[in-house]
Amino acid sequence: MHYDENIILIREHHVSGYFPPWVILLAVAGSTAITFGFLTRFTCVFMVALSLSSGFLFYPGYSHVHLMVWLKNISYCAGFLLLFIHGAGKWSLDNWLKIYFKNNKRISI
Repeated sequence: MHYDENIILIREHHVSGYFPPWVILLAVAGSTAITFGFLTRFTCVFMVALSLSSGFLFYPGYSHVHLMVWLKNISYCAGFLLLFIHGAGKWSLDNWLKIYFKNNKRISI
């Protein structure tokens, strides 16, 4: 929502207007991938980078609003790092693919 206003805000912080579509794609595709447990560890690294970089770029001062956003971003990072450390679990697509490829070893000549 309010895409034009967000572009103006982003440019005020000296960030190129080229990045918002990529950020939206990462947020939507990354959260979907993590939900289904697909490439979880790989995606978590990028989600941590997105959370930290948005905090540093857009909320540099101290105010109550900035503190709340920082705490939100840090809690996101903590959750993503836990997923990175422990993986997605046994009900994930990552686990299903690992089992599938482990049981279907094919030897090509």
